Amino acid sequence: IINRMFLLALSLLALCFPMNAIEVEVLPLSTTYEMTEMGYLESPQLTIAGLLLTDNRQQALYVVEDGALKMLLSAPGCGRYTELSADGTRLALKHINANGKQAPAVLDLKSGELTLLNGYVDQCGQPTVSPMGDVAYTVGRQLHLMMADGKKQIALDYYTNIVRFSPDGRFLAWSDADGRPVLFDLQTMQQKCLSEQMDL
Repeated sequence: IINRMFLLALSLLALCFPMNAIEVEVLPLSTTYEMTEMGYLESPQLTIAGLLLTDNRQQALYVVEDGALKMLLSAPGCGRYTELSADGTRLALKHINANGKQAPAVLDLKSGELTLLNGYVDQCGQPTVSPMGDVAYTVGRQLHLMMADGKKQIALDYYTNIVRFSPDGRFLAWSDADGRPVLFDLQTMQQKCLSEQMDL
């Protein structure tokens, strides 16, 4: 079965651009394996810069500009678990350099400038952006918050890779070392485990 996100990306391209603006090679259904090997585009997001896409290995970020595909960034896993800011201008992502070191980063989709939120380390989490523009990420066992009222660090007993803001920006959610869901209240700075069921 052809990847649904790939088909969605093609549909969005067809809606956004004239049919003669982009040439798409249609592959027979029997070449699904070959298509995966050759690569395809997925995870379309509408941004201030246009339609943002990544490849099926999440190794690069592209934007459709004037009917053509333009690469914004190439790095291992840069298209995985990204988060777009509410205004569509910034993309939060984990950047991995040639040595395998990691840094939370924000990509300005208008200028193409990549800003590191922390130096490169052995282990950092995927950054998240709230509707108000606040940023959160982990470095080792530390939760880092970049809020309107300043920067904060909260010690955790474990490392977690993915932290996400709630839609109203009042809470953060993640999984603890045993895979249990945790809710963190940004007003009280208290965390609560929502279930004793471990991720098996």
